[in-house]
Amino acid sequence: MTAEIHLSTGVVALDAVDADERADFDRHLVDCGACRRELDGFAETTALLAADVAVPPPAGLRANVLAEIRAVRQDPPIVRSGDGRADAPAAADASGTHGGSARPPATTRRWLAAAAVVALVVAAVAVLTLGREPSADDLAAVLAAPDAQTYELVGEDGSTAQVVWSRQEHRAAVVAGDLRQPGDGSTYELWFVAGEVKHPATLFVPDAQGTVGSTFVPPVDDADVLAVTIEPSGGSPQPTGDIVMAAPTA
Repeated sequence: MTAEIHLSTGVVALDAVDADERADFDRHLVDCGACRRELDGFAETTALLAADVAVPPPAGLRANVLAEIRAVRQDPPIVRSGDGRADAPAAADASGTHGGSARPPATTRRWLAAAAVVALVVAAVAVLTLGREPSADDLAAVLAAPDAQTYELVGEDGSTAQVVWSRQEHRAAVVAGDLRQPGDGSTYELWFVAGEVKHPATLFVPDAQGTVGSTFVPPVDDADVLAVTIEPSGGSPQPTGDIVMAAPTA
């Protein structure tokens, strides 16, 4: 039994496995209490999102959402040698980056994507239960897209937000918790930076609890950096403020 099966609770909860994979996982559940508990929690979360019903948030939900998003497991990529064979996973350097440019095997990518999807579905449920009203269908479609990639935007003051980008769906979502207010008469503006060009993507302002959850159409098909500035209400065609959060896309 490989370690990958422990990552499959997400895709099972989303019913994104075939019959053989589900049978393998069910056999694994017989002897794995941790996966049984994890699957039960994921199943409850996805059912709540599908119902699209506002319910009183349980105590500590927002803190749990942030912990779920930041705890998504990440495996180092597989580095391929000159003859095309897969070598051992590359070790991360001191900055947290990995050597090599090859991607992990398709199976591993699918498990990791599922883990990210489930973590962000939890965030989507938090947004709904905390009183905001984004389209649950739009948000769920982005989070569940098979090619969805999650980028963690980080600021020098510790501010964080997550952008989930599905190039296949040509949609993206911005999700955050405990994000400080941009100030009266101001808004956060997200930019997709491609080379020297900064493309305005979307505006967002957190609610009173610092929560953000919305979807938007990316302005370009590719970008080098995702960056956030604080702009006057209504946004700006080009950045006028300093970058407060950013993340590379590669």
